[in-house]
Amino acid sequence: EFKNNLLTIKKTVEELGSKFILSSDNYPMNNWAAEMCEPYINVLKDVDKDFINLFEISKSFPMDRIYTFISEMDIPEERIEKGKMDFWHPNQLGNAYIAKVILNKVFDVDFDPEKYWQDTLNGMKLPAY
Repeated sequence: EFKNNLLTIKKTVEELGSKFILSSDNYPMNNWAAEMCEPYINVLKDVDKDFINLFEISKSFPMDRIYTFISEMDIPEERIEKGKMDFWHPNQLGNAYIAKVILNKVFDVDFDPEKYWQDTLNGMKLPAY
């Protein structure tokens, strides 16, 4: 069902004359979660051979710095306990690393996530490049 839905979306987007960009989720830094994602990653490969495989690419991100959120509640279906690290959702720096990959692969734009992060921590609304 997941694959058929993606193929329908891809066909619709392309029929409208737009470019279809497909990306996976980033690597969740938890073995159980990673195993749960594997079947979906394989479907993405079937739908679009040129999809952005953040699942693999993000393994090179500084995991100890991009996963820092602490869960405010128990989420049993995701095996997250209140007060423990949320291994699904990256912080601001993690999202900047994701942006780096997408900006480069889709728009051929170089982006420095560390500089962006530091600039925003210093109160800049737009990083200076």
